[in-house]
Amino acid sequence: MHSTLKDCTGIVGHACGRHGCYVPGSIVDLQKGERQANVDWSFCEALKGMNLNGLPKVLLIYDIMCQWHKKFDERVHDNPYLSHPNISLEKAIGAFHVHGHKDDCLHRYSTLLIPGIGWIDGEILETLWSVLNNISRSTRTATLAHRAEILDDHMNDSNWKKLVAMGRNFCVVLPVLNTYVFEVSTITRKFERAKENTIDFTLYFEALTKAAPITLLKQWKSEIEVAEAVCTDRPAAMDIMKPRIPKRRF
Repeated sequence: MHSTLKDCTGIVGHACGRHGCYVPGSIVDLQKGERQANVDWSFCEALKGMNLNGLPKVLLIYDIMCQWHKKFDERVHDNPYLSHPNISLEKAIGAFHVHGHKDDCLHRYSTLLIPGIGWIDGEILETLWSVLNNISRSTRTATLAHRAEILDDHMNDSNWKKLVAMGRNFCVVLPVLNTYVFEVSTITRKFERAKENTIDFTLYFEALTKAAPITLLKQWKSEIEVAEAVCTDRPAAMDIMKPRIPKRRF
């Protein structure tokens, strides 16, 4: 069927980058591709539905952040239907997609180079879509109202399962082997892995630091601190992270 005969061609939404829960009120229908207008509405509604508690900054990870954010404030200002809390936007691109961009994007928007956000890939929605796509056979022939209810039910179910199981240890029975398998919660498992990685990464960092000249260490530290202080408003400041030796041409 031709796309012009469809009421919607897909959905766009937001989810917690750490826990993978859908943000209520942020799911928006798409009519023609992934237009910025639809994403703008989704993001504004997501901020309204979140309990920010006066937080000064929010991190948004988006596949095409390098283009989307440039005139976001102008689009909100010019649209009487768009508004959001007075909050600073920390901009990033997911670890998988950023490597498909040009080199500048890697240093300006990589989640690995943004101070304070920890270790996060920023691709949680891809895992959520892979599960939600299984209901497409039911939604594609449903009425608009029924389709919205189906999506709401499955998204709420996903959020509920994460809420009750994410931090809980549980036991799985294997009848064939007549044994019990004790499963550790994802939060506990990730925390234990993080503690182990911290030791390894600290040793590696210390060895790398000792191998560098002291004068250069002071210069690099100063440059990074200055760049990180302004990178929220000026992502190009992180260009200092680029390799300073030109690529060899063959």
